[in-house]
Amino acid sequence: MTSNIRSFIFIAVCLGLVSSFVGCDTDKGLEPLNTGISGKITYLSPELRPNDVGEVRLAALLKFPPAGLGDLFFSEPIDFRQDSSEYFLPLPPDDYQAVALLWRRNNENWSFNSILGLYGLNPQDGGVDLLPVSVPDNNEEVPGIDMTALWNFAGADAKVQGTISVSGTPPSDTEAVLVATFVITPDFDDFSTSILFLGGIPLPVTPGRSTLNYSMNVYSGSYQFLGLFWKGSSIPLEEMKCIGWYQLPGGSGEPGSVTIPRDGITRDIDFSADYSLLPNGIRP
Repeated sequence: MTSNIRSFIFIAVCLGLVSSFVGCDTDKGLEPLNTGISGKITYLSPELRPNDVGEVRLAALLKFPPAGLGDLFFSEPIDFRQDSSEYFLPLPPDDYQAVALLWRRNNENWSFNSILGLYGLNPQDGGVDLLPVSVPDNNEEVPGIDMTALWNFAGADAKVQGTISVSGTPPSDTEAVLVATFVITPDFDDFSTSILFLGGIPLPVTPGRSTLNYSMNVYSGSYQFLGLFWKGSSIPLEEMKCIGWYQLPGGSGEPGSVTIPRDGITRDIDFSADYSLLPNGIRP
């Protein structure tokens, strides 16, 4: 297990925290700008590019993790069918904490779970050292913001879907509620030790709803644990709390395993969760 891979997945999860308020509309209504960033995107492992890619865009983030849509600025669609592509992303003068490269499938909305690269990503080992970008107020662009896109990050080849019946009220300090699936039962004291066993980037869902219908992109295979996790603003991501999981039939309470076929959709993985189990959460 390497800290480099952990750091990338952690960053991707942080980006995923805002996917509940990022829909299909990426137009912020800005006046034409001469300021911004430009550079070259190099695509690696093109043989792993999914056949149903709809768009690729850049997103610049004023804050990381972003607190809302106002912290995000999107580029126009970027050519992804070549080995490399030049881009220009208009931005107001400011200091940006991260630049991410995102993709979406045809007929699907944008999600920060679909990430291809970050400015500061080392393609040799997957390590990430987020590099900030400063756009000065001089009516000029900042060149040389080059990035690498790794199509193997788009390797989730299956879906799992279901309904979560949620009881209770989310605490006032709720920062994120995530659906996550693991190859093994995770370490509930420190999720960073189990992060390499994730079936894909956890899926953020909207807190406060009594019924959550989820559809999560995952890697095909067998999973021993699928649950709903809560993160408060005062706790780190690796200490998020479980508030419910998919169980074996019969009412034993034991986690149920799920086998997800390649290029398939596993449906009806339904379970219950309860906010009243916080602040400690539950574990098997």
